[in-house]
Formats: sequence, C-alpha cells, structure tokens
Amino acid sequence: MATISIIIPTFNSAATMRACLESLSTQTCTDFEVVIQDGLSTDNTVAIVDVWHRTHPGLAVRLVSERDRGIYDAMNKAIPRARGEWVFFLGSDDRLFDPETLKRVSSALTSDADVVYGDVVSAHFERHTGSARYGGRFCMLRILQQNICHQALFVRRTLFDRFGVFNPRFAAHADWEHNMRWFLSPQARVFHIDAVIAEYGDGGFSAGGDPIFDKERALWYVRNGRYSLPFRMKARLVATELKRAARERDWQHLLLALGTCPAVLYPRRPLPR
Repeated sequence: MATISIIIPTFNSAATMRACLESLSTQTCTDFEVVIQDGLSTDNTVAIVDVWHRTHPGLAVRLVSERDRGIYDAMNKAIPRARGEWVFFLGSDDRLFDPETLKRVSSALTSDADVVYGDVVSAHFERHTGSARYGGRFCMLRILQQNICHQALFVRRTLFDRFGVFNPRFAAHADWEHNMRWFLSPQARVFHIDAVIAEYGDGGFSAGGDPIFDKERALWYVRNGRYSLPFRMKARLVATELKRAARERDWQHLLLALGTCPAVLYPRRPLPR
C-alpha cells in the first residue's frame, strides 16, 4: 500500500495535464499512488492520462470519470478511493515543486502528526504580494484572514472520518472551511515544515472568490473554534455579524449568526501545539 495518495480532480484539463503528471513521474520517492477524479471531460484529458500511464507503468494510477457537482464534490468522491495513509490534493494546473518534494515531505509524515503543511510558489502571489512564495506557519488568528493552500497540505486519511469531508456549498473555498475545522481543533496534531511543496497554477479555481464563504467566514471560524478561541473574540465576532445582518435585514445570515451563539459559550481547551 502506498504511503501517499495524490488526488487530482480534473475537468477539461488537457492544456495543463501533462506538466502536472510529469512533476509526479520525476519524483525520487515513488511511495505514492495517483487517483484522478475526472468530471466527464469533453477534451482529451483522459487520453493524456492513459498515454502517461502506459509510459510510466511502474506508477500506481487509477482514473474514474463520472459526473460531479464541482471540484469539491469530485474531491469528496475521490477520498474513499484513496488507499494511502496520507492524502494530498493537487490541481490539474499545479505541479510538485521539484523531484525531491515527496522525499523531503515523507520524513515528516510520522505517527505524531495528523496534518503536515508547507508552502507554495506562484506568479499569482508574486503579482499581489511581491513574493512568489506563500505560506509559513499559521496561527489561530491568521487562519481567519488567510487560507493554507491545499496544494501544500498532507492530511492523514483518517482525519476525514473525524472531521468530515468538504462542504460543496462553498464553490471555491470549501477547503478553507475544512482547514478551520482541524486547525482550530485541540484534537488535531498539525505541523509546518519549511519546504515548498507545489507550484500553484496562476489563476487557479479559487482565484475567482467565494461570495457565500466570504460572507459567512467569521461565523464558521467561531463554530469551528468553539473549543480553542477566547470567549471575548468569539462574542465580538458573532455580535458584529448579528448587527450587520439586522442592519441589512439579511434574515438568513441572522439565523446563521443566532445558530452560532452556542459555540461562544463552549469553554476554551488548550491546544496541543
């Protein structure tokens, strides 16, 4: 059984698929499998995968092509098919950083960890921040303002049994909400490594934004951080959302904010970090 399952959701990805796959075939560590979850592509994505697999018969590759309801639904469908102890999601327009990437990461995938994350590089970040590298160590406050790129994350497969899968209600940032679940939980053992994991595709799917998640982000932060966030922080965030919902007469958001109120009262537990 492979240690790492690399899941690649695809849909009409022919333009970038070869480069993505070649970044896997050049890895010096081969203790991984590739699970490709295709959403019934109408271009030659599947043909490219077939040719690549035939020319690299030593790699474990499984491809399923079926209808899905978006990228996170595809990722959810692929998780039960993963056989590795660790799961890593790579976009079809992304690439592992260099041939030594998995070798560097594998030493950190120990029994003491549930999640191991590093950094990514992208021209997208360079344009917006002046630095191509994005990541570094996250803290509880930062996870409210910024997300950990899923292209930098290695997650123990059993974590999905404990924390659930991605919420497809969020079109572009379901991974952010999921990251909040385990990052803010005292029950998850999370470690950062100082290494670049992937080259993030310029103008990736999440670059378009997620209006629903952006609007509800603070409330999901409080819900997922009910055991770890200070009472005053939780109370202030929920009060702000209640006032905003009432001012804008947004009754759906008001109900969500009211439903978050019990999470404010949970006692804080120390985080084992």
